[in-house]
Amino acid sequence: MIPKLLSWDDQQESSTERDEILRQLKQSEMRRNRWQMAFGDGNMPYEDFAKLMREEMERAAELEKRLTDLPTATPSSISADEAREILNQLEQNWDMLSQTTRKQVVQSVFKSITIRKDDTWSIIQIILA
Repeated sequence: MIPKLLSWDDQQESSTERDEILRQLKQSEMRRNRWQMAFGDGNMPYEDFAKLMREEMERAAELEKRLTDLPTATPSSISADEAREILNQLEQNWDMLSQTTRKQVVQSVFKSITIRKDDTWSIIQIILA
């Protein structure tokens, strides 16, 4: 079985999204702290405080869920022999893989492939990931 593979762009995108979600969660925590201080100082009625806190906690829960749903890249812990065997099996079973799985495999192995079409298609450059 081939694990879920993330392309370099997917990893970058999820990292950027993760940073944005973490920033929003930090801002949410700061807002809740300000509201708690305002309520404690008597500058905010309880009804307003409770409503704001409930809404903010719902937003924070949604952000936490988005954060846990983001894909994570994990370093490989297989040996070179195991990797070689997986690649051999991949070559043998390529026709049985779905289009999506093939795409994920190619995206995880290559950073870019440059092709040109004159009379026929030809590969100009290959950069490994």
